[in-house]
Amino acid sequence: NQQINPSTRLDVNLRFLSSDYIKNNSTNYNDLLNQNITSSANFHKSWEGGKSLSISYLRNQDLDNGNITENLPSASFNKSQSYPFRREGVSQSDQKWFELIGYSYNGRFLNRRNKTGGNLETHGGFQHDISINASPKFSYFNVTPSANYSEKWYNKRLKIDNIPVADTTQDSGLRDSLVTNSVKEINFVRTFNFNLSTNTKLYGTWRPNILGVDAFRHTLTPSVSYNIRPDFSEDRWGYYDTYRSSDGEIVKYDKFRQEAFGGASRGESQSLNFSVGNIFEIKTSEDPTDTTSESQKIQLLNLNAGLGYNFAADSLRLSDLNLSYRTQVADIFTFNGSSRYSFYEYSRAKQRVVDQYLYKNGGGLFELTNLSFSFSTSISGDKIRSEERTGDETGDVEEDAFETFRRSEYIALYEDEQPNFSIPWSLNLSYNFNQNFRGVGRNKLSNLSMNFNMNL
Repeated sequence: NQQINPSTRLDVNLRFLSSDYIKNNSTNYNDLLNQNITSSANFHKSWEGGKSLSISYLRNQDLDNGNITENLPSASFNKSQSYPFRREGVSQSDQKWFELIGYSYNGRFLNRRNKTGGNLETHGGFQHDISINASPKFSYFNVTPSANYSEKWYNKRLKIDNIPVADTTQDSGLRDSLVTNSVKEINFVRTFNFNLSTNTKLYGTWRPNILGVDAFRHTLTPSVSYNIRPDFSEDRWGYYDTYRSSDGEIVKYDKFRQEAFGGASRGESQSLNFSVGNIFEIKTSEDPTDTTSESQKIQLLNLNAGLGYNFAADSLRLSDLNLSYRTQVADIFTFNGSSRYSFYEYSRAKQRVVDQYLYKNGGGLFELTNLSFSFSTSISGDKIRSEERTGDETGDVEEDAFETFRRSEYIALYEDEQPNFSIPWSLNLSYNFNQNFRGVGRNKLSNLSMNFNMNL
């Protein structure tokens, strides 16, 4: 690891191992079963204005069969969000609408090499991602339109041919025999999507002034977004090809699915998404008998809900209702949870969701499909404090400065420091629970873990 300068760093981790070393020298059964070694190297450089360049090498070798996977090399260049039309020295309230338009860019290059059974296969390509957005504000509403464009450059594509062969087990007497080949030619895969979202904040405050509670506040953050993406598997885009199966069916496949960055997405999407964030807080009262007391803000509960509807889907257009919740009591107790609800019927015979709403069969509006939550707490022994020193203010400052100097890493190289007994013991407890209520994989997971530390 070498920090060349504040903006340039080189990290290298190379491993060299003979094929029978682990078998002859290791007694760890995980090593004996795995037998994979990984080497990596990364060079990172950053500039002012949010620009950065990273060049990496990655190699994974399976000692058991000799297969090797390499990224030789991979590189990425990032340009963080910037506003090309923004004037300098202008406050946010005085900015024009065009000054709120920003963009970001990410470019990647990858050359992937796979050596399997002595055969070497390479796939490489470039990918360019550009995101353009704006953030105008209308009264109490923040509106954010955005567009994302991606372009991939490849020198190969996939070609699949089906040559049916005789099969006495099939009624037709034929079965599929697929032959795949890589065709060398320059291709460009261009995809895009659009998004429009808006959000606002609503506040509600109640001042009970009882039991040490000065105020109670509820913050509501509703958000609505609309996303649209074309179906890039349509013939007019040219990213998919077809072959005919033995039973006469036309099968469509992605011509670039084996390449470095994959191909184009399949299926049209026009989705409307809703989300609501809720934050419940209290503000404690100051103690009138203590002049040093201060009021504190305590977050009681953070509750979020999300729901979506895809107008372009053939079925199951309404997404699951997702809830997440979190609460924390000081630094002692933390609770996290989430749950998912489905609006559709579930066929146990077919082991899948069917396109029929629950309420039509008297099953209620929605049904719980997954529940998970976790508790965690941490406690420690009383801190052992040193006796307060006496002396004037100047002497205390000089002694504190000297102690800070003594504890510096430089001095620690040459003399032993006194051990730290500030926290002689600590105990951490956590509990996790997860249960699925639908599907073949219906299961329940529950575990309790404990970690105890003692400083002797």
